[in-house]
Amino acid sequence: MASYLLDTIIVLRLIDREDPQHRLCRAAVDTLIERHVEVCLAPQVLVEFWVVATRPSGSQNGLGWDTDKTDVCVSQLRQLFRLRPECPELFDRWQQLARDFGSSRNCVGRICSFFSLKLPVFPKTFPLCGQLFSGTRSSAF
Repeated sequence: MASYLLDTIIVLRLIDREDPQHRLCRAAVDTLIERHVEVCLAPQVLVEFWVVATRPSGSQNGLGWDTDKTDVCVSQLRQLFRLRPECPELFDRWQQLARDFGSSRNCVGRICSFFSLKLPVFPKTFPLCGQLFSGTRSSAF
């Protein structure tokens, strides 16, 4: 069975029904599920989701949720999508990439996580999504 790892931005857009990309993301994930593709999450994605969800509304795309609501949502995400463990070498890979590319950004950790799981990353950019995926829906979100 094929597997895809959802990126944080996809998860945020699945949750936030007001996001202009919500329907597109939902349709794309629904299509993966209909095609019997395993849709997965990495711990790094859930950590990033928690940070954005609990960040004040209007501040750097924060949702302004309290910890109880965020905890419930993370638990629901874990029920819907398989949580893939990160490998022990993840930090070593992150440190090497951060050093090589001079980055202090969290995206380096996310990239390491995706590569360590050896899964394709569900696309963060959307120009092709409308062409690749149909408009089918599930009751997940």
